[in-house]
Amino acid sequence: MAKVIGGKILYSINEISDLMGITRTTVYKYVREGKMRGVKVGVSTYVTKDDVDEYLGFETQIDEDPVVVYPDEIPDDIDI
Repeated sequence: MAKVIGGKILYSINEISDLMGITRTTVYKYVREGKMRGVKVGVSTYVTKDDVDEYLGFETQIDEDPVVVYPDEIPDDIDI
């Protein structure tokens, strides 16, 4: 389920893998190569919906309501 942090919608690596029909390893490779910008939140990596949309060349749709994470729950070292 997508999350909203700091007003941005974030997809998990698993969600991107399912959305694009590629392996998690390939998603991590795209993040490592800079094709998509990854954001670490704790031990998990996420990619913004805007970055996924830009990579794909069209706007993705979210099937479920994203989980909203409030600003006071975001660690100071996270830059979104």
